[in-house]
Amino acid sequence: MTKTVLILGATGRFGRHSATAFEAAGWTVHRFDRAKDDLHRAMQGADVTVNAMHPGGYHLWQAEMLPLHARVIAAAKDAGTTLILPGNVYVFGPQTGFP
Repeated sequence: MTKTVLILGATGRFGRHSATAFEAAGWTVHRFDRAKDDLHRAMQGADVTVNAMHPGGYHLWQAEMLPLHARVIAAAKDAGTTLILPGNVYVFGPQTGFP
Protein backbone atom coordinates (compact mmCIF):
# COMPACT_ATOMS: atom_id res chain seq x y z
CA MET A 1 0.00 0.00 0.00
CA THR A 2 1.42 3.36 -1.04
CA LYS A 3 1.47 6.04 1.61
CA THR A 4 0.50 9.61 0.73
CA VAL A 5 2.12 12.77 2.06
CA LEU A 6 1.02 16.36 1.60
CA ILE A 7 3.81 18.94 1.67
CA LEU A 8 2.84 22.46 2.73
CA GLY A 9 5.50 24.92 1.63
CA ALA A 10 6.85 22.58 -1.01
CA THR A 11 8.65 25.35 -2.91
CA GLY A 12 10.80 26.33 0.07
CA ARG A 13 14.03 24.69 1.06
CA PHE A 14 12.71 22.37 3.77
CA GLY A 15 9.53 21.49 1.91
CA ARG A 16 11.31 20.83 -1.38
CA HIS A 17 13.82 18.49 0.26
CA SER A 18 11.06 16.77 2.25
CA ALA A 19 9.13 16.08 -0.94
CA THR A 20 12.23 14.64 -2.59
CA ALA A 21 12.96 12.41 0.41
CA PHE A 22 9.41 11.07 0.57
CA GLU A 23 9.41 10.39 -3.18
CA ALA A 24 12.71 8.54 -2.88
CA ALA A 25 11.15 6.41 -0.13
CA GLY A 26 8.28 5.43 -2.44
CA TRP A 27 5.57 7.72 -1.09
CA THR A 28 2.97 9.49 -3.22
CA VAL A 29 3.69 13.19 -2.76
CA HIS A 30 1.20 16.03 -3.15
CA ARG A 31 2.52 19.58 -3.11
CA PHE A 32 0.12 22.15 -1.65
CA ASP A 33 -0.31 25.39 -3.62
CA ARG A 34 -1.75 28.00 -1.28
CA ALA A 35 -2.81 30.17 -4.24
CA LYS A 36 -4.97 27.39 -5.71
CA ASP A 37 -5.64 24.65 -3.15
CA ASP A 38 -8.04 24.47 -0.22
CA LEU A 39 -6.16 23.41 2.93
CA HIS A 40 -8.92 21.19 4.37
CA ARG A 41 -9.62 19.51 1.05
CA ALA A 42 -5.92 18.99 0.28
CA MET A 43 -5.35 17.16 3.57
CA GLN A 44 -8.14 14.65 2.98
CA GLY A 45 -6.59 11.27 2.27
CA ALA A 46 -3.06 12.26 3.27
CA ASP A 47 -1.48 9.81 5.69
CA VAL A 48 1.06 12.47 6.67
CA THR A 49 1.23 16.24 6.24
CA VAL A 50 4.54 18.11 6.47
CA ASN A 51 4.03 21.73 7.47
CA ALA A 52 6.94 23.65 6.01
CA MET A 53 4.71 26.60 5.13
CA HIS A 54 5.26 30.03 6.63
CA PRO A 55 4.23 33.63 5.96
CA GLY A 56 5.80 35.34 2.97
CA GLY A 57 8.47 37.26 4.85
CA TYR A 58 10.12 37.50 8.22
CA HIS A 59 8.34 40.78 8.90
CA LEU A 60 5.00 38.90 8.80
CA TRP A 61 5.90 36.12 11.23
CA GLN A 62 4.89 37.85 14.45
CA ALA A 63 1.38 38.61 13.22
CA GLU A 64 0.74 35.62 10.96
CA MET A 65 2.70 32.55 12.12
CA LEU A 66 0.52 31.43 15.04
CA PRO A 67 -2.79 31.90 13.16
CA LEU A 68 -1.32 29.99 10.19
CA HIS A 69 -0.30 27.07 12.42
CA ALA A 70 -3.70 27.08 14.13
CA ARG A 71 -5.41 26.67 10.73
CA VAL A 72 -3.04 23.85 9.76
CA ILE A 73 -3.56 22.02 13.07
CA ALA A 74 -7.35 22.33 12.81
CA ALA A 75 -7.34 21.02 9.23
CA ALA A 76 -5.06 18.12 10.21
CA LYS A 77 -7.39 17.14 13.06
CA ASP A 78 -10.38 17.24 10.73
CA ALA A 79 -8.58 15.12 8.11
CA GLY A 80 -7.06 12.66 10.58
CA THR A 81 -3.62 13.14 9.07
CA THR A 82 -0.39 12.90 11.05
CA LEU A 83 1.16 16.36 11.13
CA ILE A 84 4.91 16.84 11.02
CA LEU A 85 5.94 20.29 12.20
CA PRO A 86 9.69 20.80 11.96
CA GLY A 87 11.23 22.82 14.75
CA ASN A 88 12.02 26.40 13.94
CA VAL A 89 15.49 26.46 12.42
CA TYR A 90 15.53 30.23 12.16
CA VAL A 91 17.27 32.32 14.75
CA PHE A 92 16.35 35.68 13.29
CA GLY A 93 14.29 38.20 15.19
CA PRO A 94 14.21 41.92 15.88
CA GLN A 95 17.17 41.62 18.24
CA THR A 96 19.40 39.70 15.79
CA GLY A 97 18.75 41.48 12.52
CA PHE A 98 18.60 39.82 9.14
CA PRO A 99 21.32 38.03 7.17
